[in-house]
Amino acid sequence: VVLIVVDTLNPDWLGCYGSDRGASPAMDALAADGILFERALCPSPITGPSHATMMTGRLPTETGILNNSQGPPPADMPLLAGMLAERGYRTGAATSIGPLSPDFGFDRGFEIYDHDMAGRWLIDAEVMLPRQIKVLDGMRDPFFLWAHFSDPHEPYDAHGLVHREAEISL
Repeated sequence: VVLIVVDTLNPDWLGCYGSDRGASPAMDALAADGILFERALCPSPITGPSHATMMTGRLPTETGILNNSQGPPPADMPLLAGMLAERGYRTGAATSIGPLSPDFGFDRGFEIYDHDMAGRWLIDAEVMLPRQIKVLDGMRDPFFLWAHFSDPHEPYDAHGLVHREAEISL
């Protein structure tokens, strides 16, 4: 199982969701060969609460994580990596943004959790992809890899006053 998360990426930029911009050939190929979620809702516009929901299947009001830098989820609340590990999966992750720090519990259940931010808030895909491949190389079947990217995230402008395009190539 490979979970690829691109923080703040709007799906209407991806060919697999109907865009004709041609900005995402690698992701489109992955979507054609994997599982494409055509109806996914974001429980929060904030990284920490959204990822806590992804890893628990619970809403932010249930995890108690309502903002970044809160956490960890309650110890009795199972996380995806832990549930898969209990079923014999090797688990690894490489994350690229500050709020996913082990300090906030996002490493729970992972055998390998690469979150070396080197004093930065965001790490770009050119640095992350080799780290994620290294995590993957250290695992055997069955495995769960969480590959987190945050290139579209900053600088973030929700009002459309700044035009910025992120090139996605995996």
